[in-house]
Amino acid sequence: MLNPGHPHEISLYLHIPFCASKCDYCDFTSFPFKKTRGYVERYFQVLCDEFEDWIRFYPYEIRFQSIYIGGGTPSLITPESYRRLFERITPHLSEECEFTCEVNPGSVNESFLLFMKEAGCNRISMGLQSPSNTTLRTINRHQTIERFFEKYSLIRKLYENVNMDFICGLPEQLDDWVRESLPIVSALQPEHVSVYILEAEKETPLSIKYERGELQLPSMQYTTAVFEEFAWFLKTLGYHRYEISNFSKDGYEAEHNRVYWDYGQYIGIGVSAGGHVNRIRYVNTPSLKDYLEFGESEKRFEYIEERALTEDLKEMLFMGLRYRKGFHKNKLFNRIMLEYDAAIYKKLEMLLFLLEASIYFIVENDRIRLNDYYFIHNREAFEYFIAVFEKVFQS
Repeated sequence: MLNPGHPHEISLYLHIPFCASKCDYCDFTSFPFKKTRGYVERYFQVLCDEFEDWIRFYPYEIRFQSIYIGGGTPSLITPESYRRLFERITPHLSEECEFTCEVNPGSVNESFLLFMKEAGCNRISMGLQSPSNTTLRTINRHQTIERFFEKYSLIRKLYENVNMDFICGLPEQLDDWVRESLPIVSALQPEHVSVYILEAEKETPLSIKYERGELQLPSMQYTTAVFEEFAWFLKTLGYHRYEISNFSKDGYEAEHNRVYWDYGQYIGIGVSAGGHVNRIRYVNTPSLKDYLEFGESEKRFEYIEERALTEDLKEMLFMGLRYRKGFHKNKLFNRIMLEYDAAIYKKLEMLLFLLEASIYFIVENDRIRLNDYYFIHNREAFEYFIAVFEKVFQS
């Protein structure tokens, strides 16, 4: 039971949707800065209003255990635009708050980094994606390897916790991708590395070009094999794989990501941002026009709902099983006790029995997790989980 007299720690996500240009693989909500520059001031006013609404709505005093500013390109926006919003957020930071800001090599500069640090930011995330300038041009990503090195050096003068992003499966020779990426990690020694397998989302320029035959993508089987090779090499460099796509040095696991995988609570503000507050799930409208008309509640959300118990359990397990150490079984049963249902309780027991009896999962210290082999080769395991869950809970 939460104590209203004590601060309640949750997390905060801020979405900054403005980009100099959109990468061809990206399906996140973003808008070209040249065309939307005139909306930036209003956008940050609405962010302030939305933040204040959540502070009033939440029944307890809030302390943020983590903050993540994503986009879009947060580093494209001048510090002055952030100032009023940060004045509202700063009083709610916990003493140990992990405060991350995404930056792009094409826009980040020293004044932006200094401003963020003064505001409490202590972690920077910058995407490399590919070590090939040719590939970067192909995917319409306006940066070069040389510019990345230059800006990484600048970041290192000010920050002790840095994440690098890679994407495996872009239109390039993946053997070259591995061979050229690993020396970069070895030389730069970021505290954290995220490696994502490309999913060519529908309606993205990359997907359209692929469907037209204008470019080739490596097969999923080949991409997965190369991804696992990359993961093995990261281990030799001192990074442990604590989540399917995330690797860190000891003590540098991403706190904000952990909130998602542990099914924790977080507020998301900004266009298309989502949140999980108490038992409410919501996603804001992806329309910049509708978001800027913030006072009209029917336009504010793409959807908002109180999750059904079975949907809650499914997402809790699915997210938790991405984590190396898995999910604590007691948390699942505690969720059921909030709205006790004997039939669902028995179905959950049956589900856990079937998972534990399979070749994919094991129970360790009252946690259920993917075993070592299927943590690496996980696609089949997750397909099994979804099939079994649907069979048990639809019976």
